[in-house]
Amino acid sequence: MWLSFAAKPVSAQRNRKEEGPCQARWPPIASPSDPEHLKPFFWDVNAETFDPEAYPAYTIGRILEFGNEEAVRWLKATFSEDQIKEVIRTDQRLSPRSASFWALVYHIPPQDIAALK
Repeated sequence: MWLSFAAKPVSAQRNRKEEGPCQARWPPIASPSDPEHLKPFFWDVNAETFDPEAYPAYTIGRILEFGNEEAVRWLKATFSEDQIKEVIRTDQRLSPRSASFWALVYHIPPQDIAALK
């Protein structure tokens, strides 16, 4: 008996656009009030006692430098744009790469960024 392993015709293949948007997001997005997902970015502090909102400059700088999309979303929901911009301008611990990126995002001239001087 001869078997055929031909590919499915294009019309039989699944079309993601016809299926509609994904109903669930994985991993789930943490709520802004639950900073549990931030622990990997604060490896040098005691996670049980550290309150990110009590140390805004440190928290903002660490998330800008090492954070992922979810952490940045939390950052924007937790701190004001002015607080974030102030850290971008003054935090010398930011790498030149991160400082340049965030300066572009927030429209801050490079000459105003301490990490780039």
